[in-house]
Amino acid sequence: MFPIKKVKALLIPVLLAFPLSFLSGETVRIVFAGDIMVHQTFLDAFKEENGYDFNFLFSEIKSEINGDINICNLETTLAGPERGYCGYPNFRSPDAILDAVKKCGFTHINLCNNHSLDSGMKGLIRTKQKVLETGLVPIGTYIGFYEERFVIEDVKNMRFVFLSYTFGTNGIVPEKRFEYCISYLGREKMLDDIAAAGRYHPDFIFVLLHFGEEYVSEPSGDQIGLARFLLENGVDFVIGMHPHVVQPFDRYNADTGKIAFFSLGNFASSQTVKGSEIGLLASFEFDSEEGVCTSRAVDTYLTVRQKVKKNGRIMYRIINADKNNDRIPERSKIYYEAVRQNLSKDVF
Repeated sequence: MFPIKKVKALLIPVLLAFPLSFLSGETVRIVFAGDIMVHQTFLDAFKEENGYDFNFLFSEIKSEINGDINICNLETTLAGPERGYCGYPNFRSPDAILDAVKKCGFTHINLCNNHSLDSGMKGLIRTKQKVLETGLVPIGTYIGFYEERFVIEDVKNMRFVFLSYTFGTNGIVPEKRFEYCISYLGREKMLDDIAAAGRYHPDFIFVLLHFGEEYVSEPSGDQIGLARFLLENGVDFVIGMHPHVVQPFDRYNADTGKIAFFSLGNFASSQTVKGSEIGLLASFEFDSEEGVCTSRAVDTYLTVRQKVKKNGRIMYRIINADKNNDRIPERSKIYYEAVRQNLSKDVF
């Protein structure tokens, strides 16, 4: 079983048929954060005279977003100012959230979740276009029929693949001609995508899954079963999102470094359900020497949302809870401790 706050030294030599890693000798770090949601509370808090500015929200956590690749899950749409902005249940947010996400250090944004179609197909297309215009890499939505169903990143001569799937889109179903726009959970299709990605001979494959039951701190049997299926069929790491609370993570059998994080919880959200203010950052490190690619370390850090007064206004920011125990809001301390106790456990 892993230590609760930090997990070190998962040594897994992986020999590859056609690796890039034989040229390397450096370390690659990949950081994952959970859900970013822009409820009305955030729209009110970060409204400025001439628009919106969300930078304060991430001002104290951006030092932890320090990987070569940094990925978060954006659970909103960017439909444009002419359609107006709103929170739950059909999220439409200002483009300014992307500027803040980029300044925080994120390089990639997962767009495949149950809110992807909140603004219809036009909203999905504009959201992806804005992500690209901002210089970020979108994962999980598609505006061209022939787009690959995965993202490939070559970093320091190591190759990583990212795939993403969601359980649904809140009953909003794309028209038949746009069915390709998003990937829904489905084992046969997932196997096809993994096989297609495998032809590029990646060192590691990550699958992001929007699944599970909201506000439940334990993974369901369906979550565990799907994660096991993927880890047995070519996937190295499963990254779960959607429950809005942190769920445990576990290594898949003692002889491999394959890991499933069942839910990273919320990274930035104004939800008030117990424990929804706590999130999890998962940081992976990879090395390669002489053609052997190694997953060297996995670190985890818990985050918490703070409510603060700034210039006479109520504002919010995310902090590293593990490094700032004394600054955890009183209401959140019991949930923080409960999450820590539950974080690393035997699930498989």
